[in-house]
Amino acid sequence: MSDIHAPVADITQEAYRILEHADAEKISLRLLGGLAIRLRCSSIENDVRFQRSYADLDFVTLTQWNGKTKALFARLGYVGNKSFNSRHGYQRLLFYDELNERKIDIFIDRMNMCHTLDFRNRLSIDKQTLPVSDLLMTKLQIVELTEKDILDTIALFHDYAVEKDDLAINASYITRLVGQDWGLYRTFELNLNKISAFATEHAFPAQVLERIQTLISAMEGCPKSAKWKMRAVVGERVRWYEQPEETHK
Repeated sequence: MSDIHAPVADITQEAYRILEHADAEKISLRLLGGLAIRLRCSSIENDVRFQRSYADLDFVTLTQWNGKTKALFARLGYVGNKSFNSRHGYQRLLFYDELNERKIDIFIDRMNMCHTLDFRNRLSIDKQTLPVSDLLMTKLQIVELTEKDILDTIALFHDYAVEKDDLAINASYITRLVGQDWGLYRTFELNLNKISAFATEHAFPAQVLERIQTLISAMEGCPKSAKWKMRAVVGERVRWYEQPEETHK
C-alpha cells in the first residue's frame, strides 16, 4: 500500500478512506462520534435540524492493533502528537491532519471521559462504526451536553427503536451496564430527561419521546448490583463522574 495519498478535505470521504485502509490491513478500527451517527442515521440527511459540520474524527481500536494503527495513520499523512502519544498511547492516541486543520482522536479499548465505556467486545458487530447503542452511550455519558450532542442523540432515537438486540438501541446491553454502575445510571438518567425536554420543546416526532421513555423505564426496572445500591445511598453528595481534560495540539 505504498500509493497512499494525503488526507482529503471532505471529512466523510476521509473517514471512509481511513476505514478502507484499516480494513485492507486487517486492523479493527471503528468510527464513533457525530460523524458516525450521521453515517448510521438517514434522518440527518432529511431534517435540517440535525445537520451540522464535523470538525474532527474519532475512532476506537484495540490494544493489539496499537502499533499498526500508529503506522497506518503516519502513512495516511497524519502527524502524531509525540508527547501525548508517549504518555497516553496505551489508552488514547492523537493525530493531526495539518493541511485541513483536523484532529484525529483514537481510543484504545475504552473511552475514559466523564465515565468509562469498554468497547473491547463491540468492534466486531459493525464494520465501519460502533453499534448504535454504543454511539448513543458515548453521548449520554457526557455530563455537560451541548445542543449538538442532544441533536445527535435525538437522531438515534428517531431512526432506531429501543429493543433487545444490536440492530436497534439495545436496552438489554445498556441496562446491564447501568445496573452495575450508579454513576453511569445517574448521568444517563439526567441526560435522557434533558433530551426528552428538548425534543418536546422543538416538536420532534412522538416516537422519539416514546423511545426515550422506553429506555428510561428499562433502566429503572433493571436489576441493580449491591455496589450500585451502596453508591446510590451516597448519591450526589459525592461527584459521580470524571472531569476529562480537553486535549489540544
